[in-house]
Amino acid sequence: MKEKIIISECERELIETGEEYDFPKYVPTILNKAMNVARANGSHVVGQTSEIKKHFREEYPNGTYEDWVEFYNSEYDGEKRIEKSIEKTYKMLQNFKKVIGGIDESIVEDYIKEFIYYKTPQGFDDEKLIFEKLSEIYNKEYKRSTKEEEPGGIDGYLCDQPVSIKPMSYKREGNPYDIDVPIVYYEDFKSKDKLILDISELNDAFYNTKLSEID
Repeated sequence: MKEKIIISECERELIETGEEYDFPKYVPTILNKAMNVARANGSHVVGQTSEIKKHFREEYPNGTYEDWVEFYNSEYDGEKRIEKSIEKTYKMLQNFKKVIGGIDESIVEDYIKEFIYYKTPQGFDDEKLIFEKLSEIYNKEYKRSTKEEEPGGIDGYLCDQPVSIKPMSYKREGNPYDIDVPIVYYEDFKSKDKLILDISELNDAFYNTKLSEID
C-alpha cells in the first residue's frame, strides 16, 4: 500500500466539478495574459469575487460546485458577467494575434536587451534619478552626500540645501523626526509606472509653489 497519494490539479478539478478542461500547451498562459490585460477578470466585469465568495459561504457553508454556479448566476447575474468577460478576453486575444505576427527577431533582441540591461537593475540608484529631476525642477545643481554624511540622513544637496530621499513607506513606518533636513518621499517604482514625488518639505525650504506629482 502506498504511503502517499497525489491528486493532480486536473484530477482535483474533475472530482470537484465533474468537468474536464483539456487545453493545448501554452494556451492557458496566453489566455490568462489576455484576460488580465483586458481586465476581463476585474470587479467591474465579474464582480468583487472575494466578497461574492464570502457571501456564498455565508449562505451555503457546505456548498458544492453546482451550488456556487447557481448562486453566482442567480444572485450576481453571473451568466451575463461571464459572457462579458469572454468577449473582452477574446477581443484582446485578437489584438495579440495581430501584434504577434509583426514580432521579428530584432524586436525580441531589443526586448531582451531592455529587460537585462535596464529593467533588471532598475531602481539600484533611484536617488540619482530623483536628484536629477529635482535639479531640473528647482534649477539648482546637485551633488551627492559623502559616506560620512549619510548616517545623518543626508543623501545629497541642491546647491547648499541638504536633502534626504526616502521611500513613501518611511513616512508611514519610519521616524522622519530623526532627520533634520527636508525629506523628499517617492513612491516605490516597482508599483508605479511614473515617478511620483512628495516635495512639500523641500518647497517649504525653498519657498516654492507646491508640486506633488511629476509626470
